[in-house]
Formats: sequence, structure tokens, C-alpha cells
Amino acid sequence: MGPDVWRNPDYYKNKYPKIKKWFWSFENQAKADLSAFQLRSNSTNRNLIQRLQNILLIVGSVFGAAHAVADDVGQRLSELDLKVTRNESPEASDLEAQEPDLLLVITSTTGSGDLPEELVPFYSQLQDTPPRIAGLRFTVIVLGDSSYGETFCGGGLALDAALEDIGAQRVAGPLQIDAIETDEPETIALDFINELLPSLQNQ
Repeated sequence: MGPDVWRNPDYYKNKYPKIKKWFWSFENQAKADLSAFQLRSNSTNRNLIQRLQNILLIVGSVFGAAHAVADDVGQRLSELDLKVTRNESPEASDLEAQEPDLLLVITSTTGSGDLPEELVPFYSQLQDTPPRIAGLRFTVIVLGDSSYGETFCGGGLALDAALEDIGAQRVAGPLQIDAIETDEPETIALDFINELLPSLQNQ
């Protein structure tokens, strides 16, 4: 083994799983930091940020994973000086009362594809007593487990469809994050958000 091998980061990433995970996390954090810097530095994106001063973040979780994702996403948005209102017990009327510039839903699903209990009333109200939400833009991030087959992310996808049915404008997604494929859903969600924000300047 030549001395140059020890200077190659890929050697450590491939040889030691823990170090590999550390490198992966470091690389993704660096990408996220660069994205935040670019958003703040670009004049067009500064204007975009000014237009997104009222983001409503609705969160529902079964075992806590969606809360962890929402924590990281909320922190990223706050780093961009965006105002984020987090709601874990939402009602459909909140969409009228708060008039958000962007609705962001982060939810997990049960094995049978149902929504977490705290989001069930919200979903029902969207269908039974839909609010007036002219111009509301939204996106949904859903956590699920594809080993459950056809019910994978079912509740989140149903909520996404219900928002579209009442006239809300989907700006991206829905993003489906599979627990079988990753144990770091926060990273996937952050990548999604970092790509979404600049694209909103054209929507």
C-alpha cells in the first residue's frame, strides 16, 4: 500500500462505514451551506426571499421522524431569514387565517398508509369544509416505508391530492422518502428544499 492511499478520502469512506457516513453528512452540509449563501448573495433570490416571509410548516409524525425532518428544514429556512410558523395541530381554517406565501407539509404515514392522528382532522376539513385559498402554493414531503407495498406514503399523497382539489398550486413534489433506502431523511428533505426555493422565482 503506497503512501498516497492514506491521502485519499475515498479510502477512508470505503473502508470504515462510520467515517463514510461522516464524510457523507459533511459533504451534504457543505452543499446546504453553499446553497444558503447563494440564496442570500444573489439579488434575484433576495427578492424571492422577501416574497416568502410567511411560510406555514404543517407537521405530523407517527414515531417522531417527521418531527426531526421538520426541525432541520425549519432551521434551514430560518437561516435564510424566512419567517416560519410551525403547526402540529392544524385546522383547514388556518390556511385562510394565516394566508401563507407557501404551505409546506411534512408528514409520516402508518403502515396501513394512514396519516398521523394530528393531521386527520385537517385532511377531513379540507374535504368537508374547504377553505378559500386563492393563490396558495404548497408542497408535501412524505415519509414512508415501501415494504408495506401499495400503502407506501398513502396518507401524505392523499393530503397532497386534497390540497390540489381545493385549488392550491403544487410547486413541487410530492417528495416521497423511503425508510428502506435511507436512514437520513433529513438530508433528502434539505436537498429538496434547497432546490425548491430558487425555482419559486419563476412560479
